[in-house]
Amino acid sequence: MTRNHTFRGPLRPLARFLGLVCAAIAVLPGCGDGGGGTKADSATELHSIGAIVQNPEGRTLLVQTLRNLDEDLDNSAALEFSGNSRHWAHGGAVYIGLAEEPTIEKYVPDEGGTLSLSGRVSFLSYGLASIPAGHLFLSDTKAYLFAEGQYEVIVWNPLAMEIDGEIDLSELQLDGFDIELWTPSALGDHVYVPLRYVNFDAGEILHQASVIQIDAAHDEVVGVAHDDRCVGAGEPAVTGDGIAYVLADGRSYLAQVYATARMETPPTNCVLRILPGETSFDPDFHVEVPSFAGGRDVATSLWNMGGGVGFAKMYYPEQVAAGADTSGFNFWFNPAFKLWRIELGDDVSAQEVEGAPFAMAAFGGVSMDGSLFIGETQDGATSTLYEVHPDTNRAEARFEMQGVMRDLYRLR
Repeated sequence: MTRNHTFRGPLRPLARFLGLVCAAIAVLPGCGDGGGGTKADSATELHSIGAIVQNPEGRTLLVQTLRNLDEDLDNSAALEFSGNSRHWAHGGAVYIGLAEEPTIEKYVPDEGGTLSLSGRVSFLSYGLASIPAGHLFLSDTKAYLFAEGQYEVIVWNPLAMEIDGEIDLSELQLDGFDIELWTPSALGDHVYVPLRYVNFDAGEILHQASVIQIDAAHDEVVGVAHDDRCVGAGEPAVTGDGIAYVLADGRSYLAQVYATARMETPPTNCVLRILPGETSFDPDFHVEVPSFAGGRDVATSLWNMGGGVGFAKMYYPEQVAAGADTSGFNFWFNPAFKLWRIELGDDVSAQEVEGAPFAMAAFGGVSMDGSLFIGETQDGATSTLYEVHPDTNRAEARFEMQGVMRDLYRLR
């Protein structure tokens, strides 16, 4: 059944930092949070790519620029950042959310593509130890950082590298659970934020799909939708007519992993939607994923391409090697997932992507120039970048790279 809880979280203004960390720079057009934009001229084209390399000491994020997507890539020229640092891009600049301190750094490429540090902003005053994963650019001068552990959305300015305020989420607290706010999306000033209640120590994810809605023009929460027909909600796919579709993602699929370990019947993932102007889920719309995916279930985010089309990976348990570790987070590291094209609407349909390999769940894809670009890996040591056009539904390899591709953005 559905339920809806609406409240308005106050915006408590903060004192602005004194001065800028560095002089403001001219920003380049055509780059959004997810790559996007129009196709660049090949002579000026520049991308930013992030790769994760895992070793016995832990993870390292390697970030570099590249001119085209047709040459194999090594990490000899990459900048290195420790641990689970974050990699974003907007307005022609690269932003790194550090894992070792609560700071976002801004890097600007020169004409040759070399990245140079341009500014820093610290979030230490919020009690953060590192920069969380949940983040959304809204404009050149406004972004949201989702400080889930603090139950706040921090409003900051990526051009000036200053903090502007916060949105209080304290009413979302639920005894026995932490929250995850990971993959937001927006249509204009209307922001949709998936909310997940988790207790990983107990191996429990609350069987509930939840989405926070924020009015970014006024920095206030206008509603929180909850629905117990689905186990969780991943990144919302918002169509041009304002319908927001959600289905579970890789984090939510841990509910199935935990249930299997307890020898319980695992829940089934499903698709829900929020209609334009509504703050609760449509009670008349509920589609179980196996019903349109040949009995298979989804185990990653839905990567939205617009026009009611998205891509996600389905799980193929028969591809798991005998004796392989599928417990907890180790589940994702088995090359037992394959990309599918999903068509959203009153009726939901899906089909395998031709030429897509079996691969780990990895970090996902990005919409750019009308295609999906995704790094596929079987062993975590190297990845192949594939391009998938929604119309042909065929994956074509572009280049090989070291590590696991985490993010890809076009800077110009």
